[in-house]
Amino acid sequence: MPCDLVRQLEAALASTSTIETHRHMTAVVSAIDRDDGYGNKVLDRAILELQARKPRAEVYSVIPKGDLIRPKKQQSP
Repeated sequence: MPCDLVRQLEAALASTSTIETHRHMTAVVSAIDRDDGYGNKVLDRAILELQARKPRAEVYSVIPKGDLIRPKKQQSP
């Protein structure tokens, strides 16, 4: 859902977030648990697309970590 995506981005890109660097990935991880609306407390992780040739930080993906309770699927009419 677009609303969930905006909340994930805001949490992951907050000023309290930390940066994780790995050989094949650079990410910004929220330091504060966020209630995802489904009964979970999650830490949001924004994966950045950084290349040596084009060093512009662009968000490639946002992943909520710790979501064990999934939303129920809605049936098509």
